[in-house]
Amino acid sequence: MLPEKKIADLMTEFTALSAAYTTAVKTKLTTLETGGNTAAGTVKTFLDAYVTDVTAFFTNFNTLWIGFNTYQTTRATCLTALVKAEVSGWCLACNTDYLTLGVADTTYEITYAPALITSLRTACYPYIEASEEQTDILRLAHFAAPVATYTSNLLLLADSDDTNDATAVTAINTAIPSGSASGVSVIPTGCSDTACTWINTDLIPEATATIDQTKAILGGDVPSRRRLLQSQGRMLAGTFAPSATEAKVTLAVVANPAAVENNNDLSALRVGVFSCIVAFFVALLI
Repeated sequence: MLPEKKIADLMTEFTALSAAYTTAVKTKLTTLETGGNTAAGTVKTFLDAYVTDVTAFFTNFNTLWIGFNTYQTTRATCLTALVKAEVSGWCLACNTDYLTLGVADTTYEITYAPALITSLRTACYPYIEASEEQTDILRLAHFAAPVATYTSNLLLLADSDDTNDATAVTAINTAIPSGSASGVSVIPTGCSDTACTWINTDLIPEATATIDQTKAILGGDVPSRRRLLQSQGRMLAGTFAPSATEAKVTLAVVANPAAVENNNDLSALRVGVFSCIVAFFVALLI
């Protein structure tokens, strides 16, 4: 089942979950945590974010639907820029002037020019931002299965009789799936439209000028791998700055591959998103 269809089918359950997560329950979880129940803090942190995400999904679905077209077009812009840079990097292997174009004499590592770093950020940050918004759907779907368990135990916590509080907290905490969903994207720490070193350290790292296909498909970082990105002065010294004419590469994607006409058609929203981008990389890079 597609993730957005899975969430839509659970709309009644999600509504019950949101209703059960009252201020009184939040206060009780805080009190339990203060009293030494560390799992209560974990549960509260999870539910705070989860109920917010559930609410946003259903109230802002029209925005997500419109944003899907943005996601597709910004992805094309980013991948075109990345592939042009990568192909130009390959061309350096045949260029007798490679030493003047940002390639180290002994290690052959490539150092990017400031103009290239700026152009890659301009081309790719909108895609990274759109990817995080769209893949919220996948993250919600990943944690959707135990929604009935969350709700039933929240109702126990809401009961004025505190006998079952510890048991309810344990049940919710145990039901929270471990790990992060495959394909869930987040904006990397420290990445914005004005500075995003992650693009040239992870997405198409200096030294190799080779696209990380997994991260390009994902359109960002994954929650379990967030890290602080440290600036590196060497990035400002490079001269490798391929022009648009050096790599004759363009990439076109269909803005709406599932032909979604109805903004309430949850089941078709994300059809073909990952498959078409994977096919592109397989065709280009094998």
